Amino acid sequence: MSRFEGPRGLIGYARIETAQQEVVEVQQSSSVMSYTINGAVEGPFVWLRVNRSEDHGSFAHLSVEDAREIRDALTAWLNDVGMEGKNK
Repeated sequence: MSRFEGPRGLIGYARIETAQQEVVEVQQSSSVMSYTINGAVEGPFVWLRVNRSEDHGSFAHLSVEDAREIRDALTAWLNDVGMEGKNK
């Protein structure tokens, strides 16, 4: 993984540049509580950021449950294509 220091000294866990020059980052969030249309959700949280260009980015503020679901989905995909546990 490519750890980095994010804004305000928060931990960046990965910064990945794709073949299409998109940048995907996973970064620690300082939030301890998030308020949604479904009510309050307690942290911790992590940011998932996808920048497709300098001017355009998309962000998701993930709860622990959200992050686990994404992790499990990526692991399932790696298993399906026979790549889980293999280096590159």
